[in-house]
Amino acid sequence: MHSREPDGVVLLIGECEYKYDWIYMTPRGIPPQMTVSDFNTDGKEELAIILNTGSGTGISISELHIIEIPEEQKLPVQSSDAPNPDKLEDHLFSSISYIAQLQKAVGFKTMNHTGELRGELTVGSEVYQVNLKDLQSEDYGKINDELVWGNIVDFSSNQNQLTVEFKVGITCENFISPIYIGAMHADVNYAQGEFILNNFRFEEYEEK
Repeated sequence: MHSREPDGVVLLIGECEYKYDWIYMTPRGIPPQMTVSDFNTDGKEELAIILNTGSGTGISISELHIIEIPEEQKLPVQSSDAPNPDKLEDHLFSSISYIAQLQKAVGFKTMNHTGELRGELTVGSEVYQVNLKDLQSEDYGKINDELVWGNIVDFSSNQNQLTVEFKVGITCENFISPIYIGAMHADVNYAQGEFILNNFRFEEYEEK
């Protein structure tokens, strides 16, 4: 894959090139990651592409694309200006999709345990408790029961398994920016153009 400024990249597969309007780099300079594996266990290899698409204060977002590789490459090399009717379909795991899955899978509420404020996350039958005593003051105000997802997202691939880490944020009445209490890890399953999160694991930030 190489850049085709100013609007996207060109993906080279065999002797064919395919142009995509992707954001592939931010000021942090994190290069794209590409892995070829049989992610959907159908006996054919797919190409997973992870792009760093967002960075800034409190923001770090990577984006996952899957391209299904054709078994034979019969197309001639396309010029940058020529139309490519045989463009390979780009399967994107959109933020709308994974945030909806997270909101459905993960519950959160606050509670007072022997005078100490705690947060309780539930994922299926798993229950995780987080110490929120540092936020137990009028300076923070009321803590909302809705978690914040999507500001810090890190996809990765290991052989034929795709995984993702989401930083878990909460919001308080007197603060605009989310306060991060831990990270939710999950496996990413891919099949027939769809992405499903499963095997959730929560990791609380350790006190320093």
